[in-house]
Amino acid sequence: LIFGLAIFGLIWNGESKKGDIAPPPGAGLVKAAVDAVDPCKKTELWAKWDALLGKWEDSVTLAGQTPRMAVADRIAALQEIRREAVAFEVPGCADGAKIHLIKHMTGVIDGFLLFLGKEEYASPVKFEEAKAAKEMFLQERARITGIPRAAPLAPTP
Repeated sequence: LIFGLAIFGLIWNGESKKGDIAPPPGAGLVKAAVDAVDPCKKTELWAKWDALLGKWEDSVTLAGQTPRMAVADRIAALQEIRREAVAFEVPGCADGAKIHLIKHMTGVIDGFLLFLGKEEYASPVKFEEAKAAKEMFLQERARITGIPRAAPLAPTP
């Protein structure tokens, strides 16, 4: 019910253009009330995460297709996105999700670094750890949002 009210509040954000149907009185207050009750249900929070995750997934895809001698630049791009994720401010209720996501990103970067250092035997272990951390992030996100298996955006073609 609260999530439905939040969506309703987002649709009726209090702005109307000439010819639009006017929002019901207090619609903006509904959204503000839901956000105040549970800041982790904010659509804006997860939209920002999705944008960052879309960029991350694109960079991981590129790094995975890059020859070993050129992967250092791709690793640097992944490290920059990880720094953005670390700096991303989340409400306390989303700390667990953020921790799992940072662990996932760190594991992927470490896997590529091991690959770059010709330690092929160790890089799959890091990638498996990263995969497990991503699964934990997705589970935590689904728990927080109430949306089953809320997955980030798929990489862009």
